Amino acid sequence: LHYAHELHGFDGAPLAVVHRDVSPQNTILCYEGQVKLVDFGIAKAAGAASRTTAGMFKGKLGYVAPEQITGGGEIDRRADLFSVGVMLWEALVGRRLTYGENEAAILHKRTTGTQARVLEARPEADAGRAAICDRAMEVDPDKRFPTAQAFRQALQDYLEARNVRIHDADLGNLMQSVFDAERAALHAQIEAAVQASGTQSNVEPLTFLGGEREQTAVADLSSLADVSAQHEVTEIGDGYANTKVTRVPSQSTRSGPIATAAAPSRRMLWAA
Repeated sequence: LHYAHELHGFDGAPLAVVHRDVSPQNTILCYEGQVKLVDFGIAKAAGAASRTTAGMFKGKLGYVAPEQITGGGEIDRRADLFSVGVMLWEALVGRRLTYGENEAAILHKRTTGTQARVLEARPEADAGRAAICDRAMEVDPDKRFPTAQAFRQALQDYLEARNVRIHDADLGNLMQSVFDAERAALHAQIEAAVQASGTQSNVEPLTFLGGEREQTAVADLSSLADVSAQHEVTEIGDGYANTKVTRVPSQSTRSGPIATAAAPSRRMLWAA
């Protein structure tokens, strides 16, 4: 998020990007332990021509900042930090911030700053973490963290003061343990699809590689890609009668060839 906020244009001027829809739905936790922020579909940058219609706001009501609702003043990066604060609140309390509330109640509490703070909703929560969350969720943007980097630093300082260090590998191990069954089931579905197609499968298990081997597991779906491409060509219709399916070398040393279909007006790509 800090990276997006700090983006500059080719002329060196800051773009002042604001995501405006930071939420759990748009936060992806990778199996390797990395966190990705996705869907910048309603992001706003400096100088953008479009304007939000009066009386309307963009984003999810449960996570949107007060100033996005009221429309008062320019929306900047601190609106995104409020949304991250709501996500942290929900992690600390163990429930949705707006659970059981109607839209009118949510709007009133959000714009007046009367929504429950962490320790009000869960008195046994850690006071240090609650204070960090409360600052991120201040109604007045000037009272929040100035940047996502400052927000992150506050969390890191909290952990380091308690001799706690969390790395991507730790998060990756947690993800592997929690979703191992689902990943195995997905692999089984892919294997079944390949077998049903009558082609030979060379799909590797979707599991992490241990020891000194690389940590990113890559599935070779070249056979399945061929089948998918053939089905796609069949369904394209008369407008794409000249579509040709070809195989191109993959950039990865561990993955197989990637099947592509070159059509008059589009290029389709299948990859693991």
